[in-house]
Formats: sequence, structure tokens, C-alpha cells
Amino acid sequence: MRSKAPILIVTTIFALFHIIVVAIPVVTSGGSGEGQGFAAAIFDFPIVWLLELFPAGRGVLYGSAHTVYLFIFSIGGTLMYAGVGAVIGFALRKILRAFRGT
Repeated sequence: MRSKAPILIVTTIFALFHIIVVAIPVVTSGGSGEGQGFAAAIFDFPIVWLLELFPAGRGVLYGSAHTVYLFIFSIGGTLMYAGVGAVIGFALRKILRAFRGT
């Protein structure tokens, strides 16, 4: 059985990073304020970019529904970071296996 430890470790680190840096400020501020807005804009840029493309997405970004905004940036952003962490962990596992020769 192949070891999934690198994938799980990197995925967990990335998800925890997002929770600490973005999700907690967004949830504690209720989706309003400059600090959480800058954190979401900087660290969740792909989500912001996608929302900017659509009129309904711009409504989410600029004030219509705080509940949707909270959900997208706290849950969706954490899942995005976990996915990126899983891809990096998978690549790391492949590299480690190549060096071990198995």
C-alpha cells in the first residue's frame, strides 16, 4: 500500500493556513471590514477573480449577501487551499518515491 502521509500532511498544512489567515477573520468580522477584505482578496485571489467575471459574483463581493460571502470565502477558500495542498503533496510523494527507488 502506498503511503499517503505526504498528501495528508501538506493538505492539512495548507487548509490550516487558510483557516487561520482568511476564514477566521472573515467569520469573526461577519464579512465586513477592510482587514478581512484584504485577506480574502490577497489569499483567495482566484475566487475573487472568478466572482468578478459574473454580475451575481460582483453582488456577492460588493455587498448583497453576507451569508454567501462568508460561505464562499471560509469554506470554499479552505477547500481550494486543501486541493492545492493535495496536488503539491501528491507531487512530493512522487518525488520521494523516485529518490527511494520504489
